[in-house]
Amino acid sequence: MIPERYRPDVQVLLSAWCDDAPDTSPQSLALALETAVGAIDSERKRQQIDLVLTGLELTELPLRRTEQALLEVIDGAFESLLIVSFVVYRLPSVVDGVLRAYARGVSLRICVEAPEPSGYRMAQDTLAALGPDVRQQASIYIWPQEQRPHSASGGIGSLHTKCAVADNETLFVSSANLTGHAMQLNMLVRGGPLPGQVHRYFGRLIDQGVLKKMEE
Repeated sequence: MIPERYRPDVQVLLSAWCDDAPDTSPQSLALALETAVGAIDSERKRQQIDLVLTGLELTELPLRRTEQALLEVIDGAFESLLIVSFVVYRLPSVVDGVLRAYARGVSLRICVEAPEPSGYRMAQDTLAALGPDVRQQASIYIWPQEQRPHSASGGIGSLHTKCAVADNETLFVSSANLTGHAMQLNMLVRGGPLPGQVHRYFGRLIDQGVLKKMEE
């Protein structure tokens, strides 16, 4: 018995079979359907998206907490780790995770916001929160004032992206800054093209000088 919700699709298939390919054998049609199902299943396995959050816990909606998912990305990096955030503050577990990644030989890049034209105060505050060990081991990048777009009213662009990418394979996308209190609703993407696309995008920004490495 075909479930009700699938009957319109089955009818379309049968009509196309009769009208457009009446000489196709049932065996050939079955093989084509099995091939299509296999291709779809393979594509789904190639990329997995999980929802993670920090907030009210509901037993009927089991979700991992944001910090746990972020640390999973950091601890899963063995070649490269990119972290992007407006600010990073009071999150010692992330600092410890970054240092563990460095001990494994992971290449570390951290991009942070620095809107002040003189002194880069916000970036310096973020670096102070990360601690001297992370500052020494990671390459820290900012978005200089002269590289930012300006609106007609005088507004200036801000680095509001919050994400982490491990080995071009796993992408953590956050709706909030990487702080102890701000994390709310986020996604964790494994495999597929998205992690590599995000990593390459920021790599091009760095290579083209849009993001500038902070000097000692």
